[in-house]
Amino acid sequence: MFFARRDEQWYEDNLREGDYVVAAFDGDKIIGKGIVMELAADEMDTESLRQFAHAYAPNKLAGDLCGTFVDPEYAGQGIQRRIIERREALMSSGNAEYLITVTLPQNYKSIASCLKSGFTIEGTGKSDAEGNPWLYFLCKRFEKSSNLERKQSKEVVTISADDEIQIVERIRSGWHGVKLEAAEDKSQSPLMTLVK
Repeated sequence: MFFARRDEQWYEDNLREGDYVVAAFDGDKIIGKGIVMELAADEMDTESLRQFAHAYAPNKLAGDLCGTFVDPEYAGQGIQRRIIERREALMSSGNAEYLITVTLPQNYKSIASCLKSGFTIEGTGKSDAEGNPWLYFLCKRFEKSSNLERKQSKEVVTISADDEIQIVERIRSGWHGVKLEAAEDKSQSPLMTLVK
């Protein structure tokens, strides 16, 4: 269902020792999957991501979480979060200093799963996809990364998650996205909490 022949070839061509594919099953049926690859900044797949990784953690390896998918029939059951946690466990004992994943701003379910798993939105970049000008870079540092400074949060702001321009501007000026929650009025967009 999810693993077509071209997927198998991609895995053969791109995965190296220390990279993993994690899958969730319901019996014999694959209901979710995710890949994690140990990468240096120069190996990341877009220029904006390479630039971000160099600035975020110079000369450090990242566990790049990519290729995540959950069967829509199984949505809302915490499968994506468990796939994230499993990939984190696999990378935490290796050489990676932090985890990184990239998502579109409108992918609220993915953002919420990452934030609930301890990630923060640390950066933004330009998207190559037509109609989607921005990408969010979500990161989580491992405890062994004590040489990477952690800042105390002093300011908090909550804004509409649909206000991508304001979110991008704030993130670029040192804010970090930490929470995504439903608005009280369910007809409105979710709310993003940022700290600085």
